[in-house]
Amino acid sequence: MSSNKIPISVCYATSDSQRVIELDAAADEPPLAVIQRSGILEQFPELKADELVFGVYGKKWQEGSRLFEHDRIEIYRPLQLSPTEARRLRAQRAKDKAAAEAD
Repeated sequence: MSSNKIPISVCYATSDSQRVIELDAAADEPPLAVIQRSGILEQFPELKADELVFGVYGKKWQEGSRLFEHDRIEIYRPLQLSPTEARRLRAQRAKDKAAAEAD
């Protein structure tokens, strides 16, 4: 590995599988270019380069940021429910359970 290359991981997970691809990248290489070069888009045809939402270690990528050695680029799937809706459903289930136990 040359001194201007850094090790990077590209990760994506579905409900039944997970891929982690290790490769070297230039520190100034855009993450989308690293993702495309990783081959992960071919492994998951549902991923479209122009629609990707990604980040590094759980933080959404901010334009102007740069990659660092051992960064993990994570490709995010769309949420099935908004966090507000998920909380509302959990609260309703807890309320229903408490009502059932009171009977």
